[in-house]
Amino acid sequence: MHCKAFPELMAWQIQILKDAIDEDKWLLSERAGRDVGLPFATADFERRHLRTCAISWRIMYCGSICDHRDGCDIGKRMVARDKARQEETTESTTA
Repeated sequence: MHCKAFPELMAWQIQILKDAIDEDKWLLSERAGRDVGLPFATADFERRHLRTCAISWRIMYCGSICDHRDGCDIGKRMVARDKARQEETTESTTA
């Protein structure tokens, strides 16, 4: 099983990662009252956000953006995983 849109997925993920790091850099710089620099912001983002963002971004791409999503087993698994995660979250907040 492989991703039919792998090059497009990678290009999209690179762009969204750059945008997210830029936003994190801006927020960190605002808090610090100075430019914290791209290396610091990149390390901060990787340490605090990358794991959860990577999963969310893959679900977003496979479930909403990819042109192959209707016939893709990977996309269907990602969407099912997200649905199960949302149901678990709903159950834990209502319990």
